[in-house]
Amino acid sequence: MADKKEKKEAKAPEKGAEKKESDGGGKAGSGSFGLIAWLVIVCVSLAGMVGGFALAQLMAAPAEGEVVEEPKENLTKESYNELYTETPAEAKSWSYDLEPIVGNLDEAGSMRFLRVGVSLEMSPELDATKSKGYLDEREAVMKDFVTTYVAGLSLEKVKGSTSLNRIKKELRDGFNEMLFPEGKPLVRRVFLREFAIQ
Repeated sequence: MADKKEKKEAKAPEKGAEKKESDGGGKAGSGSFGLIAWLVIVCVSLAGMVGGFALAQLMAAPAEGEVVEEPKENLTKESYNELYTETPAEAKSWSYDLEPIVGNLDEAGSMRFLRVGVSLEMSPELDATKSKGYLDEREAVMKDFVTTYVAGLSLEKVKGSTSLNRIKKELRDGFNEMLFPEGKPLVRRVFLREFAIQ
């Protein structure tokens, strides 16, 4: 029996020692977690400061004497003069094609799409080579206009030849207002190369 008691006593201190070691190990683990948390906070703070500085630099006003180029959207009537042809008698009308655009129709409860390809017939007064560069620069705005226009159409508004003629007229007027706000309308007609409801 004495042997059994000695064995139990020998085992008891080992369990206590394990408990102390695990407590120490637990503190060491939570200490490393605290270090990681501080590192994350420091990194996030640094990223925020760098991002704020970069944003401030982007939004800062130009330095004195620095030349700022005016956006091409604000062209005046005089600016359009460089787009005109020098020999209007010999000039012919020309067309500018937009890539087909897909837009959602305004139909509740269903997902109907309209795929539309648009060609603009330009006035012969415009020089084709000079004006194509201008139109290429404005292509994204023109596509956005068509996409937004299509999103306002319902299925009933796109049926029949009367509806198509109205759509072409509204697109023509919108393009003229957008492209030549200070000048006379130089988009003569709009052709629908493609008009498919899906």
